[in-house]
Amino acid sequence: MKVRTAMTDLKVVANGRPFRLATMVAIAMAIFFIEISTAQAATISWRSRPFINEGGALKNQTGTGQLGSTQGELIYAENTGGAATVFDGISYSAGAINFGNSLSVFHDAVASSPLSHDATFDPDATGLSTVTLGTGGVGGPLTIGVRYGIELLLVDTRAGANGRTVSVDGINQGVYANGEAGVTFGDSLLITGIFTADATSQTFTIETFLLGDTRGAQLNGLLLFEAVVPEPSTGLLLSFGLFGLVMRRKTRSRVEG
Repeated sequence: MKVRTAMTDLKVVANGRPFRLATMVAIAMAIFFIEISTAQAATISWRSRPFINEGGALKNQTGTGQLGSTQGELIYAENTGGAATVFDGISYSAGAINFGNSLSVFHDAVASSPLSHDATFDPDATGLSTVTLGTGGVGGPLTIGVRYGIELLLVDTRAGANGRTVSVDGINQGVYANGEAGVTFGDSLLITGIFTADATSQTFTIETFLLGDTRGAQLNGLLLFEAVVPEPSTGLLLSFGLFGLVMRRKTRSRVEG
């Protein structure tokens, strides 16, 4: 093994081929920074699941435990299209997001289900609408590099709306309107999104459809929270492991020399 004392000239011979220590460190750091830059791309990852409605008209919808289920610190909650309320143990501010109009007809209009029957919507059904989080929007400025979570509630149990679907950022999230006239209220839809802020604001689009035709935007409730930071990824751990291996070889080389 040949070793030079200068950091930039240090060579480690492995399998008959020389590697400069600086090169190996650069590789490790490149992996690290690629990991960081990828994690901070402000693309929202969306998914959805049914929001279970508890029976038909006049059924109490509190205590379902379905909202705010994603672990994290709650930053902002809004009863879009409605007044300030407490629902399922969460305090919601009055609606600030506005798609053009708001009504209280999307579920049974009783005090037990305010978040379900209130909504803001586009009365002209002109297409998608944009929601801004952070600076210039709702929830206060975002912190760059922080991981955030979003929950969107869409409810429409009117029989005439049965089969409506919703797309967020152009991605179909499924059916949110499952009303059955004179029978019961079907399930609604809870959409969740995760992103890492690369600016003090973040936008997303929303649009509903019926039989392939746009019905404009609609939103019943929104929550924004600071998401739990995930465990270190494989790439990040690999970069630190490689750096540690290089430093160990450096120490052994000095001893042998």
